[in-house]
Amino acid sequence: MRVLIADTAKTRRSLLRESLGKLGIPSSLVEECGLGDEALRILSRKVDRIDVVLADWDLPGAEGRTLLDKIRGLDGGAGISVVFIVYEHRRADAKEAMRLGARDFLVRPLTDEDLRTKLRNLEEKQTIRRTRAAS
Repeated sequence: MRVLIADTAKTRRSLLRESLGKLGIPSSLVEECGLGDEALRILSRKVDRIDVVLADWDLPGAEGRTLLDKIRGLDGGAGISVVFIVYEHRRADAKEAMRLGARDFLVRPLTDEDLRTKLRNLEEKQTIRRTRAAS
């Protein structure tokens, strides 16, 4: 699984990268950035090489709704699983993200187990989608 972490805080990006490593996703398969427009530049170049975007809902340069719309607008962007990260008091944003087409959401503070569960579910869903597409 290839992951793009999009979060303004370098510390949070580092912690997510570390958590992904604990889950067996090597650092070489993880990209990271701190701004929405930077995430979109990476995705436009690597749309076929990113499976999951873990993004802060309030990402400067392309907040949640805008980021999701622009990812879906990329050729191949519909196949990318977008998971937004929100704070507990912003659960309404998570519900909005799901309504708009995000694959899932995570609530801060994150645990490795939360991340493991979400990624396992995404992997299963991606396998099902690919199997159906190949049929």
